[in-house]
Amino acid sequence: MPTTIIRVDKHKSFKGIRDAGAHQFRHAKTPNADPDRNHLNIILKGDDNLERRVKNALEVCKIKPRKNAVLAMDGIMSLSPEMFSTGTDTKVFIEESDKFLKEKFGQRYLSGVAHLDEKTPHIHFT
Repeated sequence: MPTTIIRVDKHKSFKGIRDAGAHQFRHAKTPNADPDRNHLNIILKGDDNLERRVKNALEVCKIKPRKNAVLAMDGIMSLSPEMFSTGTDTKVFIEESDKFLKEKFGQRYLSGVAHLDEKTPHIHFT
């Protein structure tokens, strides 16, 4: 059944944020990604230092997180493979997803990367 997918995880450590950034920006080995297609990935927002972006956002907001605080939320957006196989335009999916993230989260939308180097296109966001 064709469907939309959104999943969100909490990050309570900067190590988790670094690991998420390493995956999103392909600094870490990703077994299900085709390294010959990495150049197709699109950075929608931010840069490849996710930890620095989160720390800067906390400083700007004058937030000193508690020891067990959620530092950032990391998510993934996609469509089921059936939707892409029935002609859904990947470019439109990326544009509309980025627009949604900007409208929903505003300045709290720190990072967005569209992965086109895997079987099903998807967007990671923080």
